[in-house]
Amino acid sequence: VDPGSQRLAIIGEAPGMEELRDDKPFVGPSGRILNGLLRTAGIERDMLFLGNIFPAKARDNDVTPWMKDAELSEKAFARLNADLEKFQPHIIVPMGDTALWGFLGGGSISAVRGNVAEATRIRPGAKILPTFHPQYVQKQWKDYVVVVGDLQKAWRQAAFPEIRWPKRELMVEPTFNEVLWWIDRCHKADLLSVD
Repeated sequence: VDPGSQRLAIIGEAPGMEELRDDKPFVGPSGRILNGLLRTAGIERDMLFLGNIFPAKARDNDVTPWMKDAELSEKAFARLNADLEKFQPHIIVPMGDTALWGFLGGGSISAVRGNVAEATRIRPGAKILPTFHPQYVQKQWKDYVVVVGDLQKAWRQAAFPEIRWPKRELMVEPTFNEVLWWIDRCHKADLLSVD
């Protein structure tokens, strides 16, 4: 794939046995689930950059010791950052807590998934949209549709490199006349939300 066409990057945790054998990310069980998620979202896998925070398989699939090793983490970050620099994605989708940690330094994927944010560690300033890892989806099948929605949102965001915050107007404790004005104005609105 021409690196110039790579608008979206998906980043996981670390390779599994099949990934190491084939020297490709997301080709094992998680990769097969990711393929289904991408198909459902209407995204072609060969148009993406796929990678991992760590380049090797963790013992017992536990990357916690690696996360605590600053030197090892920095080497992994430098390698991934170089790959991302080469492909210049407009948006990066960290999948799971470990990938989120790589880009933001921590946090819970459940609390931030689906939200556009700015990376602070790997590729500081890059636009990211975290979501659940396919391995999680395998255990929590009800969240399949959630990840599909996140991928669709990421694909829309991949059309431009900068973060574009939505424009919103809030009315707090409006007067009666302001409510009437707002109702009249709503008839002309493309998108409306009321809480």
